[in-house]
Amino acid sequence: SLLINDSVGEKKTTGYLSQEYPAAITNRIEKKNNTNIQINIDTLDNIIKKLNLKKISFLKINVEGFEINTLKGLKKNYRLVENFCISCHDFIGIKTYTKIKKILKKLKLSVMTNKKNPNKPWEEFYLYAKK
Repeated sequence: SLLINDSVGEKKTTGYLSQEYPAAITNRIEKKNNTNIQINIDTLDNIIKKLNLKKISFLKINVEGFEINTLKGLKKNYRLVENFCISCHDFIGIKTYTKIKKILKKLKLSVMTNKKNPNKPWEEFYLYAKK
């Protein structure tokens, strides 16, 4: 098991993380201002290369609406991932679920979803994929 405390995105760059309340809904990458924290962003491809990974058994992506940019940074090494769990945030108005599902299917992955649960509305927007 390996936990990496890096920001991931489509390209290697610097970004600024918002610090609004409530954080679980509003944290996002923005332009620089007085309240944002500067962060380094790297691609999953670069991180995988840097760590010399040959296989990833499980990759969970929960990036508060930044899912598409994160997957765009996983172009070369997606085949190393055996199982994905991607949390989309359509339940709070960030529409990525349909696009992420199409990306996973285009990669010829088997995609699974959850049933709608009124007590946990976020669960229906989790996407699971495997080879």
